[in-house]
Amino acid sequence: MRMRLARIVLLSIAAMSVSAAELSDPIGVYALIDRVVFLPNAEHAETIRIYGAFSVSVPQRGGREGAYAYMLGRGYLLYSIEPGRSDATPVEWRDLASMAGTDAIVAFGARRAANGRIRHAGEPEDEPDRYPIGFGVVRGIRTFAFEHRLRSIPAVVSPQDGATVEPGPVRLVARVPADTSRLYVFEIEADGVKHTSPPMRATDSELVWQPEMTFERGSTYLWRIRWAEAEGPRDAATFRIGGRPSS
Repeated sequence: MRMRLARIVLLSIAAMSVSAAELSDPIGVYALIDRVVFLPNAEHAETIRIYGAFSVSVPQRGGREGAYAYMLGRGYLLYSIEPGRSDATPVEWRDLASMAGTDAIVAFGARRAANGRIRHAGEPEDEPDRYPIGFGVVRGIRTFAFEHRLRSIPAVVSPQDGATVEPGPVRLVARVPADTSRLYVFEIEADGVKHTSPPMRATDSELVWQPEMTFERGSTYLWRIRWAEAEGPRDAATFRIGGRPSS
C-alpha cells in the first residue's frame, strides 16, 4: 500500500512539474487517443493499434549518452505483448481503450524504455513494437507543455484514410488550432509525383486546399498536413478515386 501511494505521489509530482523539468519526467508516452483497435479481437488481443496524437520519448540523436527527447506526431502506435507481460499488458490496453475519444491526456510507458514509434498512413507496416510497461496508465494528466503540443498537431478531416472519393476536383480539409502565428503545408502524392501547397496560415479551426491537378479514376493518393517546418509533426491519409481506371 505504501509503495503504491508513493508511486501515485511520484507521478503526480512529475505531472505537475513537467513543463519546468522535462528531463526528470518518468513518462514514456503522452497521448490524446482517438480510437483503439484490438487484433484479432478485444477478447483475445495480441496486437493493438492506438490512433491519435502522441508525444513519445526516444533516444536523442547526437545528444549526450542517455539523453532522451519527446517526438511529437499524429498517427498510430502499433504494439504487441512483450513475453512475460501477458497479465499486465491487456489490463493497460483496456484502460487505454476506455480513454479513446474522451479528449483527455493519458500517459503510459517509461521515459528510458523502448516506447515504439509513431506510424503514419501510407507507410509499410512492419513488425509491431513491444508494449512498454512502465508506471501504469495515468489518466487525466493536466500539463500545459504536453497539452499544448498535442493539441497543436494538425489533423486529417477529409478525405479520411481509406475513403473513396467521387471523380473530379478534391478538397483537402485539415483541423488545426486557431493559431495565426503558425504556418501549415499540404502535400499530396501518387506514383512518386508530389504536389505541395504554399505555406498557409490558419484563421479558423479548419484549413482547406484544393490542389490544381488531375485525379485519375481508380488511383490511390496519399496526402499530408504538416507544420511548415520540414521536421514538424504531421498527419496523413490515403484515399482512392472511384470508378475504373482510364484506358
